[in-house]
Amino acid sequence: MQILIFLLKIISIPLIIMIGESHIDEKIKSIVLLLLAFLYNNFLGFATWFSTFLLSVSSSLLSIIFIGFLLLIYLIAINIYVKRKIDINIILYIMLNVTAFLTGIFLN
Repeated sequence: MQILIFLLKIISIPLIIMIGESHIDEKIKSIVLLLLAFLYNNFLGFATWFSTFLLSVSSSLLSIIFIGFLLLIYLIAINIYVKRKIDINIILYIMLNVTAFLTGIFLN
C-alpha cells in the first residue's frame, strides 16, 4: 500500500495538470485537485527531508542553494496553478499545503 501511495505522489504533477485542464464538474475537479495538491506537497516534504539527508554528506554551499532553489520553484509553481484552477479561501489552501509539507517532512 505504501508503494502505491508513493507512486501516486510521484505522478501527482502530471495528474494535477491533466485534471486541471479537463472539463469535468467543478466540484469534483476541486476535490480531486485538493487531494492531488496534498499528495504533491507531502511528496515535496519527503524530498526536502531526503535532500537534507543528502546534504549532510556533501555540505557544499552551492549544492545547498541549488537544491533549495529547485524545491522552492516546484513548491510555488504547482501550488499557484492549483489555486488558480479552484475556488478556495487562500488561508485554508495555505494551511492545507503547510500541513501536507510538514507531514511529508516528519512522517516519512
